[in-house]
Amino acid sequence: MSSITGFLFILFISVVTVLGDFFIKLASSTAKYIDIRYFLYGMFLYLLTGVGWFFAMRKIELSSIGAIYGVTTVILLALIGVLFFRENLSIVESIAILMGVASIFMLIRFAS
Repeated sequence: MSSITGFLFILFISVVTVLGDFFIKLASSTAKYIDIRYFLYGMFLYLLTGVGWFFAMRKIELSSIGAIYGVTTVILLALIGVLFFRENLSIVESIAILMGVASIFMLIRFAS
């Protein structure tokens, strides 16, 4: 699997995970204790993430998977937090995210 294909696969897994996070956040943001419908959507998406991890680990080094997954998940969660839940992002957090993006480019460029 080429480094670009691997990155795109990990990005897809990150998107699925963040969608799961989004639904879990919705499930916990209701006036009642839990919105079971959103909770179940989130759990199903987490299940898909686990299957994706299985296939990713067969083809890509674990250290690369972890780094790419971690950074892409942080970026996507920050975007969802800001855009959908009106959360604030500080300057330091923004700089840290940009540094994470730089690390992904370095991994893609120099990964074996």
